Amino acid sequence: MKRNKEDRPLTAKESAFVDFVIEDPNKTQAAIKAGYSKKSAYRIGCDNMKKPHILKAYNARLKEIEDARIAKAKEVMEFLTSVMRGEVKDQFDLDPTLSDRLDAAKQLQKRYGLDKVAVIGGEDDDNPIQTAPAITVYLPDNGRDKAGADIK
Repeated sequence: MKRNKEDRPLTAKESAFVDFVIEDPNKTQAAIKAGYSKKSAYRIGCDNMKKPHILKAYNARLKEIEDARIAKAKEVMEFLTSVMRGEVKDQFDLDPTLSDRLDAAKQLQKRYGLDKVAVIGGEDDDNPIQTAPAITVYLPDNGRDKAGADIK
């Protein structure tokens, strides 16, 4: 049974090369740091990045780093919620200030689209704040329109 080229395990030098090329995208320098000879480092650096098993390891390592470093949307929402609720302490073990809590609430509003409000009717009938609102607030037009002056 033939093995897929991508499934081949990395040698120690190839593994070190992947780590160093992530650290510094200069393939020649990564090859030298991984233990390849200086004379062949340029060619090996280029060739290594064309080998399927090395590319697979490189991409997997980048994904691993990305997953560990970058907060996902759910994590951001949970953090903002805990700040808004006063559950997060600062470096001095103090509760968040009211302004910090309000800022977190505003950030949550933006993410849920609750900060987009259009005013329809009233004195600003011709100039709504936004034309495609998440929430529409209808105001009476103070008798300017005889047909409907009720709040909708």
